[in-house]
Amino acid sequence: MNLFDFDTEEAEKPKEDPLVVIGEVSGNCKACRLGQSTDKQNTGFIYSGPTTARIAVLGDMPQVQGAVLSRRLPMAGDFMQELGGWLGMLGVAQEDVFVLNVMQCKTNKSKAKDAVLRDPFPEEIDVCFPGRALRVLRALPDLEVVITLGWVAAGALLGRTPEPRLKSHEGAWFGTDYLPGVAVFCMDHVREYGKAADARKRGRLRQHLDFFKSEYLKPETAKIRKVLEIRQAERKVAN
Repeated sequence: MNLFDFDTEEAEKPKEDPLVVIGEVSGNCKACRLGQSTDKQNTGFIYSGPTTARIAVLGDMPQVQGAVLSRRLPMAGDFMQELGGWLGMLGVAQEDVFVLNVMQCKTNKSKAKDAVLRDPFPEEIDVCFPGRALRVLRALPDLEVVITLGWVAAGALLGRTPEPRLKSHEGAWFGTDYLPGVAVFCMDHVREYGKAADARKRGRLRQHLDFFKSEYLKPETAKIRKVLEIRQAERKVAN
């Protein structure tokens, strides 16, 4: 499948109502070891933003806000502030972006701010992502672009073979058979851009955001948007 192409058979299928899907995938899940033992507070599907969003941001796992385990957000605190800064540089309102995660569980029980979270294991991603986050993404009616944060998200959406790597994927556009007709733009996770991030790293971040803006948001240079508009028109004809 070519970049951002869509499968005609898939295009002919009516989209599910995203709010109905979110309701169906909510609830306590014990399908993998995280829900069974590590993270028993994983009730509900954790997301923010409108289901009519054209841009979605896909991270790795939700966060706990403060000391209340049941108060969960797809991204919180310093991470959400950093993401808000990125969206501000793009000229995109934070409330217009749909934010969700590959996993609906955290990978440890710690509430400490500096706790080190391990990456979810492939078998955990394979249990959680296809039937929950991916199903929700597929139901979003106006979705055009997914921005992945970190290589857990990139690997889940683009495939883990070959393994997504920083230099090969960061700041680049991809298509995926999981979301035909939708563009994927890969970024490093916002947690990598804390106070310790040096000027060189910040400069590279600015370059990637400028590239995204140029290719998708600026009308005079938006090659990606033009391709997506063509694909959307073809999809409507197919329907």
